[in-house]
Amino acid sequence: MVGLSASALREAIVDAKTVLPEYLKRVRVRRRWGIVDARPQSSSGEGQSIGRALSQARLRAGLTVEEVSAATRVRVFIVYAIERDDFTPCGGDVLMRAHIRVIARAVGIDPQPLLEQYDAQCSGPPTSTPVVSLHEAERVPHGAAPAGPWDVSDVKDPDNGRIDLGGLFVPGVEGMELRVEVAGEDIVAATIVLQESAIQLQAFAAPKSEGIWDEVRSEIATGVRTHGGVVDEVEGPLGLELRAQVPVQLPDGREGVQVVRFAGVDGPRWLLRAVISGHAAVQPAAAATLEAVFRDTVVVRGHMAMAPRTPITLTMPHTAQPVGEDTTLDQQSAPPSASTA
Repeated sequence: MVGLSASALREAIVDAKTVLPEYLKRVRVRRRWGIVDARPQSSSGEGQSIGRALSQARLRAGLTVEEVSAATRVRVFIVYAIERDDFTPCGGDVLMRAHIRVIARAVGIDPQPLLEQYDAQCSGPPTSTPVVSLHEAERVPHGAAPAGPWDVSDVKDPDNGRIDLGGLFVPGVEGMELRVEVAGEDIVAATIVLQESAIQLQAFAAPKSEGIWDEVRSEIATGVRTHGGVVDEVEGPLGLELRAQVPVQLPDGREGVQVVRFAGVDGPRWLLRAVISGHAAVQPAAAATLEAVFRDTVVVRGHMAMAPRTPITLTMPHTAQPVGEDTTLDQQSAPPSASTA
């Protein structure tokens, strides 16, 4: 089992210099390909819950919840609540309908089907309910990040629009490719490749009493500098993160630099760490969709005792089909890997 030891960190930085690590196993999820690579059945999210339809439309538009809130003047915590089909903070039917209308327009879908769906779910004349206990409504579940990623206990239908990988439910985005990384017999990380960018997701067990991202972030920074790289800690869209420049050897033999972002969020007894590479590491527009994927990922830690920093292992859907190792596309597009950092 690969953990977050100093030796594992060194291996991760070395692996970042390779184009295609030997242990990188690429798979396509055949049955789930409709989630990943097919056009949505309806731009309004037909067949989905209201919150899921709005969330998926936001992902397709490459918008963050904060950007939707700024465009609509709907408070951030209300946007999050609606995307999770929690309408209690909205102040009654009249305001709820108004929120659906403006959010749908902001993310580029027709609000009318969603309004009709809401009316069918909440039959009866519109009511205006006072927003009682506003401070209570703004609270987020204990241990959960206010903007995601989510613990499985905080989500009603984690597999709605997400790919079930056992320890993670990863949102499906049109045009993405899913890859997994294995250590021995265990699948320890999932990588989402979207055009010229990639985000690697890996979850670890953490103590109940405190998070570990601060400590892990410091260790990663030390490892990057030890190997001749440059790293800065910044407040980014995903919270405190590292932006590193790692020395690499280019295909033509020259020395170059690879830019990588390390982000992490502490949840209840887990850490979800992301490594963002490719265009998304340097271009905010390219990063928006992958950052939204990170925020909408659901972690399934389980109830078993696990030592801190133990990777939460993943499983592949039984319909997953390996892709050949010698395909030209994979050789060219595979992002550098940092599987254990």
